[in-house]
Amino acid sequence: MRLFWLLPLFALLLSCARPASNTVVVATASSFRPALETLAALLEPTCDVTLRISSGSTGALVAQITQGAPFDLLISADPVLSQSLLGLHEEVELGAVFAIAPMALWQRDTANPNAPIAIANPDIAPFGRAAMQVLRAKHGDDLPKLVRGASAAQAFSFVHLNVAKAGYVPLSLLLAADIADGEYEVVAPSLYTAIDLQAVILTMNPAHICIAEQLANADLSRFGYGAP
Repeated sequence: MRLFWLLPLFALLLSCARPASNTVVVATASSFRPALETLAALLEPTCDVTLRISSGSTGALVAQITQGAPFDLLISADPVLSQSLLGLHEEVELGAVFAIAPMALWQRDTANPNAPIAIANPDIAPFGRAAMQVLRAKHGDDLPKLVRGASAAQAFSFVHLNVAKAGYVPLSLLLAADIADGEYEVVAPSLYTAIDLQAVILTMNPAHICIAEQLANADLSRFGYGAP
């Protein structure tokens, strides 16, 4: 009889001891975060993982990775910075470019006309560098007053909060926030160096490879991305 009562308890202990689902820590360019959060519903069951997402400018994320941040995957918007990670350790593998990220000029009618224009920090953010290319093409050295965000997402928030009258921001963030078409204009891609998205596998694992492959084959047009 005593053994009869012990058996259910033993089964319960075994069930509690089962390992949790495979958690994959993904660092992503801030412009891709809304898309990745939506795609998680497909990626998690397909690759048998749970995603934990961190976002920021690609430059800031690469700096964190080189300092030992425990990321498994990086969704980079800067292939040059991606290449710099190859020497970090032998497991790092670069995936193919899987999308091109358009940029738009967002101008709000309610904004203070004397407010600055928002851009991401060009020292660490690909969208910031792209914005500077466009601004120099339009204004030369006589640049308008600017406010710089730490990432493309922060530049977006400056416009959203009326800190800036306009901003050069990712089209993907505008679509994710349901911003009306009349408030923004997609910037001609000929005015700036293309912003390429690339998956960088930082720790080799079948689940990490699966995620990179799924992204490479996904149709991202609904998020505002173009095909490479």
